[in-house]
Amino acid sequence: MRPYALLALLSGVMLTACAPATAPGAQDEPKAVLINAPLAGTVPGLADHLEAAMREEAHCCDFTFQFAMPVRFQETHRDMIADRAPGSAAALTRNLGGTWAVMVSAGTLERDVIDLGDRLIIHASVGVRVLVLDDEANELGRVDTPVLTGRRTQRASAELPDPPLDPLVQELAFEAAGLLAGDVTAMLNSLAVGAQPTAAQRK
Repeated sequence: MRPYALLALLSGVMLTACAPATAPGAQDEPKAVLINAPLAGTVPGLADHLEAAMREEAHCCDFTFQFAMPVRFQETHRDMIADRAPGSAAALTRNLGGTWAVMVSAGTLERDVIDLGDRLIIHASVGVRVLVLDDEANELGRVDTPVLTGRRTQRASAELPDPPLDPLVQELAFEAAGLLAGDVTAMLNSLAVGAQPTAAQRK
């Protein structure tokens, strides 16, 4: 082997050996798993919108977020109905090695439709609730927004979407999520100070 080739090879080995695989302490940071649940209050995109709003907070964050794709897959394959949702959310969180299950839903979701013949008037009322659990389904805190209201109109001949897919409902839900992003971030920052080991770490 030529001397300069050997030198380059040895330099590469030394650099690889000296570089840390991950940032120091990164694996020890608490991890929040944002889940659209329970099913009755699910608004598509709500958990993702809350995460985006939290990331914009000036004091974000003393914790990490679980990558969304596996969460979205699992939340549709687990029992997120009513009282069974917290247990399922905690199981999902344990499965992904998370510290907290952050359940995000429209705690209030009402829509009224007035038919005026050629057009519809839609009124909606939406309030968002965030419930924070540990990975054993113990409640650590919750935050509720005020109920936001709005209205829109559409042609009567146009298809009326289901309430969670209604653009007015989604607009109000996303706005409400933005209102509580700061409170949820502050809550998780506070919990991060005394975060307990996850179920995976306790094994």
